[in-house]
Amino acid sequence: MLFMTTDVLKATGGKRLRGREDLHFSGISIDSRSIRKGELFVAVLGDRFDGHDFCEEVLKKGALGVMVREGWAPFRESLFQEPGAEQNLISVPDTIRALQDLAHAHRMQYRIPIVAVTGTNGKTSTKEMIYSILSIGHHVFRSQGNLNNHIGVPLSLFGIGGETEEAVLEFGMSGTGEIRRLREIARPGVVVITNVSAAHLMALRTVEEVAMAKGEILEEMAEDGWAVLNRDDPRVYAMRGRVRGKVMTFGLEKGADVTAKEIHTGEDGTRFRLKHGGEESEVRLNIPGLHQVSNAMAAAAAAVVLGRPLSIIARGLSSYRPLAQRWETFRLLNGAVVINDAYNANPESMKAAIRTLKGLGPHRRNIAVLGDMLELGGYSEEAHRSIGRLVAESSLDILVTVGEHSAWIAEEAEDHGMNPKGIIRCASREDAALKLGKILKGNDRILLKASRKMGLERIAEELKNAGAISQKETRGKRN
Repeated sequence: MLFMTTDVLKATGGKRLRGREDLHFSGISIDSRSIRKGELFVAVLGDRFDGHDFCEEVLKKGALGVMVREGWAPFRESLFQEPGAEQNLISVPDTIRALQDLAHAHRMQYRIPIVAVTGTNGKTSTKEMIYSILSIGHHVFRSQGNLNNHIGVPLSLFGIGGETEEAVLEFGMSGTGEIRRLREIARPGVVVITNVSAAHLMALRTVEEVAMAKGEILEEMAEDGWAVLNRDDPRVYAMRGRVRGKVMTFGLEKGADVTAKEIHTGEDGTRFRLKHGGEESEVRLNIPGLHQVSNAMAAAAAAVVLGRPLSIIARGLSSYRPLAQRWETFRLLNGAVVINDAYNANPESMKAAIRTLKGLGPHRRNIAVLGDMLELGGYSEEAHRSIGRLVAESSLDILVTVGEHSAWIAEEAEDHGMNPKGIIRCASREDAALKLGKILKGNDRILLKASRKMGLERIAEELKNAGAISQKETRGKRN
């Protein structure tokens, strides 16, 4: 991957203030800690750091140029005037916009199919399942982790190279217009919408507004493009009228193009028969839960439109392994099973996790450690109380709540019949880890679930340190 100075200026509309115009950059970076010799450093303003503060540092580390916002030059320009200095100093009106424009220009050099996955829940799992299928016998690029925002997607696109045959990306958002911009940058030919539910309600007031924002991915679709839509989600299925291209549906509802039957889920995973047209194939997912079957059907539908046969799709799904903190399961030496699903949470994903926990069977004592769900605005209290009602209905053995908002979960669970002796309220994760350690038994099954900022994965680490992990069972630890 090489970028010439002239190409960078053309893509971004930037101005070269210093340095040679015939330089070739070996890559693009926004991270001063990992900058490599020969790369162009784009100084972006983040939540915690301003990249402009590190321009001098990256030049000393061997960066071949820095891109800064117009009017910013408080660092030593003498670095560009030293004997032999050839580094570029490029100014642009907006460095984040320039990063996006440069990523778009790079993407347009490759005439390859790009799949973009969005939705409230299941984005990362579906993206990883799609990759697991498409990468059988092919060079496929996928975005790492959940690099899915206005900075993560552009950085991901720079990973596409000459050998790439297909790419799979994830689109996230927190407000309107964000998905539209990501679509403009990446130009996906296949888009997948997993589902729509309550999330991001600090910026978007209703679920209907969330649906409208997610639906931006369908705008300006080419006539030969594909929209993969959830037949089981009325809000998503209703979007088919906005599609200019072709539609492939997935789900358990009658009429779905890709569906599943004979579903059996348990502690070791999920088995079902995947069906498309007149063909069927057995799938064995290494992760339990009906919501994971939905993710698998979405991934299968995307693979179908890209020409993969059902046998390859089933093979890819069966070899899928979840990422860390997404139903990451390990067994302690005393026999207790810990399920670290703490990467993130909203009402629907937390309900899915509780139902999956309950569905694993009565042979263990089920303990749910549930923390706050954030960014729910005025819906927060009702959302947490709805979780409490489900906990009571599910007859879980012990409920441990962590944080201020999750106190509503405990209160509602008790109001709906859960034994107060089985409810433990904690103000912090440290308190929860301490109390959990005191009640832990060998036949326990512990679920950890909360929003990202709650950091409940640290409870999993505490349990590992205190109980020592068994080598017999560690699933879902792929990073």
